[in-house]
Amino acid sequence: MSVRHLKKFFIIEQEIQRNIISDEAYRRYEQTIQDVHRRLQRENEEFEELLAFVHETRDRLSYEKTDNFIMNDQLF
Repeated sequence: MSVRHLKKFFIIEQEIQRNIISDEAYRRYEQTIQDVHRRLQRENEEFEELLAFVHETRDRLSYEKTDNFIMNDQLF
């Protein structure tokens, strides 16, 4: 084999190794992104539940305040 062919084989070997490492890095990156996405979805669902609770509580307290005001107004 000539030196030129050996250089080509060496270059091809390096490219293959870089691609393998890149694929592994991509898989780790992809897994990290998927994990973050799942966590954010779960946190968003929890936030939506909390927001609904706040709205329901605020509405209930507003109703109770209005109801008490009417009752007190009727007493006088």
